[in-house]
Amino acid sequence: MQPWLLILLGILKVIVGLVGGLFVIVLILLAWNARVPPAPYITLAGKNAIRVSWFVRTGVKSALVLKEGDGTREHQSIIHPTKEIPSILGGRFTLCSTVITGLEPGVKYRYMIVKLKENDTRVPLFNGKHLWFASPLKQDRKPVKIAIFGDMQPRRFIPPVLQWLVMRQVKQAEPDVVVYLGDATMNGTFLLEWLWFFRLLAPVTSHAPLLSVAGNHDRKQRNPARSELGLDMYRAFLDYPGSTLFYGMIFRGIHFIALDFASSIAPGSEQYEFFMGELERERSNPSWTILFSHSTPFNTAVNVDRKPATILNMREHVVPHVEKLNAIWVGGHEHSYQRYTVNGIKYITSGATSSFHDHDYDKEHLEKWILKYHYTLAEVDVETMQVRAISLRGNILDKFTISRQRISPGATDRACPSPGI
Repeated sequence: MQPWLLILLGILKVIVGLVGGLFVIVLILLAWNARVPPAPYITLAGKNAIRVSWFVRTGVKSALVLKEGDGTREHQSIIHPTKEIPSILGGRFTLCSTVITGLEPGVKYRYMIVKLKENDTRVPLFNGKHLWFASPLKQDRKPVKIAIFGDMQPRRFIPPVLQWLVMRQVKQAEPDVVVYLGDATMNGTFLLEWLWFFRLLAPVTSHAPLLSVAGNHDRKQRNPARSELGLDMYRAFLDYPGSTLFYGMIFRGIHFIALDFASSIAPGSEQYEFFMGELERERSNPSWTILFSHSTPFNTAVNVDRKPATILNMREHVVPHVEKLNAIWVGGHEHSYQRYTVNGIKYITSGATSSFHDHDYDKEHLEKWILKYHYTLAEVDVETMQVRAISLRGNILDKFTISRQRISPGATDRACPSPGI
């Protein structure tokens, strides 16, 4: 046999071995995702309250044990009741959740998920890191770190390698809260994709609260017959106060307002009335407002022919109010990093965590447009908000600072009266 043929056969053998090994690794990861429960995750549930959710195998009785103390000496163990939702998960896993209220600012807490046996013994399933709900922003406190990203869209049968690399950077930042901008799945009706999503976020959201909005893939808008099922899945996993799809939270002195880009926000609609109610809360907000929705009112995917009614209503009826606040608006949907500035307000798109979109329909007011995998980190103190877009390698793709303006109480109402006045 010719020497060159032997070399070629050797190369082919190595390639076949590598492909076969990779295939085995993928099968192992898929089996792991389908059979091993993800770590717990935390969402905000109101003032000084959190919801802890976790997965167990169906039939396993579990509980959450809360311990509080200074981080070295712990005391006051409490078993909280759980809310089980077995029907959503088709019998293999059960989703349990419980709301913990009365958390005191400045106190450290640690939680443990335990398995309850018949002889009243407890077997630890997960030991959570310390949670620290600090007091509202003050001059002598460290800035609040907010990780912002969206559109991870893990597929059922493809391990989300790129998304893991993004989350590695997020974990290194040690954020205090995560703002997720929608499209947690490629198809919100598939449990395996939700399991991938919570595995991806687990290193952070097991101890830092998660705020989220639903994306078009989560609700399968192109398939109305399955849209409600997708929303049912979303609400089961991410159950926020109010409508779940749009809500307001004040955390560490920052006012977070979640808006649903697929629900009407025209005057008279439920979402519009909600938003006007949040403006009333703004009177007592110490410093900053962060609005987030799956799509911001300004990005490169929006043009004259493709402007959804909700986006038009946001621009006409919501944006004028936002322009009177110390605010930033963040969204995803477009798989890229984009920075728009309109009348002094920054509109940031941070959705390049799984793939890229290169739509360029609307570039008016566009200041930055980057097609690289990334997440966005905002560091907020009393007077400034520093925002950075950070790549998979930790490089700074964009950076800017917003300074807080002095706004007197009620200024938003005077500057932007309700329609019809």
